[in-house]
Amino acid sequence: AQAEEAKFVVYPNPVINGQLTIESGKWNSQTATSLRGTKQSIEIFDLVGKLVGTFAITGEKTEINIGHLPSGTYFVKVGNAVRKVTKR
Repeated sequence: AQAEEAKFVVYPNPVINGQLTIESGKWNSQTATSLRGTKQSIEIFDLVGKLVGTFAITGEKTEINIGHLPSGTYFVKVGNAVRKVTKR
């Protein structure tokens, strides 16, 4: 069976100052799972692929503070879907 791609948006995008919001109408806010029941988490990687943070999904909108990370480009990954963001 082919894995379901998590559909989500990250904003503000492309440039983030300290707080980013990840939104998907497909996540159940109580169980933080996709519609297929797969437990999901949000992972943030730097440009060289180093994991710099893992966060629980808190519902359809999850806010994450990345103010502690240095300026640069990061990849936000949920399941097998990835979005690129830039932090100032």
